[in-house]
Amino acid sequence: MTIQDYLRVLREQWLVVLLAVVLGLAGAAAAFFVRPPEYTARLTMYVSSQGGDSASAAYQGAQLSQQRVTSYVELVTSLRVSEEVAQQLQLTESPEALSKQITATSALDSVLIDVAVVDADPARAAELANTVGEVFTGLVDELERPVDPAAPQAVAVRVVQPAAPPSTPSSTGLPVTLALGLLAGLAVGVGGALARNALDTSVKSPEMLRDAAGAPNLGTIAHDAQVPKRPLTVHEDPQSPRAEAFRQLRTNLQFVDVDNPNKVLVVTSAMPSEGKTTTIVNLAIALASAGSRILLIEADLRRPKAADLLGLERTAGLTSVLSGRAAAEQVIQPWGGGMFDVLASGPLPPNPSELLASRHMEEMLRELREHYDVILIDTPPLLPVTDAAAVAPATDGAILACRFKQTTRFQVETAVQALEAVSAPLLGTVFTMVPNSGPRAYAQYNSYYRSAQPITPAAPPTPVADTPRRAPEPTNARRAPVASTGPRPVAPLNGHREPAVTNGHREPVATNGHREPVPVNGHREPAPVNGHREPAPVNGHREAAPTNGHHGPTSSNGHREPASTSGLRVVASPNGHQEQAEPNGRRAVPVAPENRGGRRAAPPNSRREPSGTNGHHAPPEFEEPYDADSAHPPLPRRNTHHRSPHPGTNGTFTRPSPTARGR
Repeated sequence: MTIQDYLRVLREQWLVVLLAVVLGLAGAAAAFFVRPPEYTARLTMYVSSQGGDSASAAYQGAQLSQQRVTSYVELVTSLRVSEEVAQQLQLTESPEALSKQITATSALDSVLIDVAVVDADPARAAELANTVGEVFTGLVDELERPVDPAAPQAVAVRVVQPAAPPSTPSSTGLPVTLALGLLAGLAVGVGGALARNALDTSVKSPEMLRDAAGAPNLGTIAHDAQVPKRPLTVHEDPQSPRAEAFRQLRTNLQFVDVDNPNKVLVVTSAMPSEGKTTTIVNLAIALASAGSRILLIEADLRRPKAADLLGLERTAGLTSVLSGRAAAEQVIQPWGGGMFDVLASGPLPPNPSELLASRHMEEMLRELREHYDVILIDTPPLLPVTDAAAVAPATDGAILACRFKQTTRFQVETAVQALEAVSAPLLGTVFTMVPNSGPRAYAQYNSYYRSAQPITPAAPPTPVADTPRRAPEPTNARRAPVASTGPRPVAPLNGHREPAVTNGHREPVATNGHREPVPVNGHREPAPVNGHREPAPVNGHREAAPTNGHHGPTSSNGHREPASTSGLRVVASPNGHQEQAEPNGRRAVPVAPENRGGRRAAPPNSRREPSGTNGHHAPPEFEEPYDADSAHPPLPRRNTHHRSPHPGTNGTFTRPSPTARGR
């Protein structure tokens, strides 16, 4: 394990570490307040030897004293000294307990012995220390006494610094005691956390799940406390990280085998309550949202839940089809307005494993395979019952759902072995109920998903049918005069003719695709009093307008023919028949009117209605939109109250004459 692994284990087992630290601090505090304070009294003794007057004799005496010091240190804490001290002070304590209160130390190459006595009473501690020194010196004199009474003693011990009652306790204070308790608790907590992690075999990461199952992890689904209230996350909260996880599962599942797509899939788990039904329902919604034809089969014939989550009936379903009482198409129910289809479980049978392993199940799947892109089968867990293993061989593969820190490594391995026993391939695993926070948290990009607001696609533009153009007629074809059906488009103020509207753009309307102006000799002539335009001259000179405002067409010999009764110019065709013509001499070809802003452009063969004596025209206004398919377009209604001003003959604005208004 790496340092990151150890840190992650400590983060996961933080409760164990915290509990151990708290216990350590509590124990240290209790020990400090329960145990009384201790006082230490100190005594110093000097070890000497009797040497000669020469230097060599003195050196030998010093060496002897140092050798004796090591033995004397152990002799100070012996039971013999403790017994005599207890007898002299008449103590009730045992010599063994008294020996534990006495400590003796000596520095290297030193002849000094330090004696320390610890007791709860400072005066008693000093008394014990001085008694120890008195008893020990007497014991050394007894041990080092020579055989000859007249000979000098080789080694002697004297007290050079007697003990005094201490004024402050020598025991550790509260801060030090708590620090020691903290360190002790931390050490115990870390050790316990590592030991607990080593003994825990539950699956805690996608890597552990991949190693246990031997198959790729197709998706990691975050835990959501609102699942019991809204289990259809992809449908009810499509912008959440959990919904995005199901879409990621959909994408990974589509790329498991690109060359041979898997159409019939079993979704199961090792043990109950691992989220397989919720996973398969949301996966069906995600696949259907991508445009696939999906069928969800509720094959959990022991504890079915899929139909309940989707709000569908289970009175008839899979068991009805397998028992031969109904056909599949009769009991399949659509969900979500036909988003995908569901085949509910139907009445629960006493032998679900036999039904799922029957030949009818295999035939039904073979038939339904031709009508759907993906078929998802919800089955019971693998380890408690054998239903999933019974239906898995008839499918293209299985998906195993495993719950975070509940499914053990042993359970995953056993479930994989159950699928291998029936030769059912394991396509991958789904890691469910991963926490949203912590060292192994899944939802690390909540702010990113929540910041993205759903955007509704714009409606496609409504196609506008092009107006059919009339095919050109042969030059020798006879044509009857066409009566006027409406006013002509008005001319703008600048003297040029307003082009007709065609699919949103104003274009000229003519037989050759271009509109020619209507000049006579390079300038536009004003209209006569009766509102009709003079015909084009024949020999370059304009004829006087007749009293009725109409002219006959010009014949080939230069003589004017009688005017037509329709009020329009007619021209002579090469075959001797008369045809209606535009004022500019071109042949009038009817063009279907276009709708622009609620107004309709007049057909090119319509008669021009004047707006006044100045020859300008007012725009027509219709009471209802024009229907291009109608044989009788609506008649125009003139608006005399909102009329565009046009310059008159004298440079002023004039109102329409009664004659023009009557027309």
